[in-house]
Amino acid sequence: MVDFIKIALMKQEEEKTKTVREMDELLEKEKEEGLSEVEKSVKNVLDRRLKRDLIKRVSKLENNWDEMPEEKKSKIKKDVKEWSPRKSY
Repeated sequence: MVDFIKIALMKQEEEKTKTVREMDELLEKEKEEGLSEVEKSVKNVLDRRLKRDLIKRVSKLENNWDEMPEEKKSKIKKDVKEWSPRKSY
């Protein structure tokens, strides 16, 4: 009879441990998913800022293109050719 009670208590303890472990795993999963949502949000903000900054730089270049020295123009054209995925200009 005592062995039966010990076995029952051990099984009950195993169930508690299993439940706690499952809860920990769920919490960890929620943290990871929450973090990925934060990472996505930060990435979106950074992407928007980068695009806005690029648009400002390009418009500044366009506005000052005529007054720009030829050396700088040729350097910009060369850099654009190197950076651009398209090969024909």
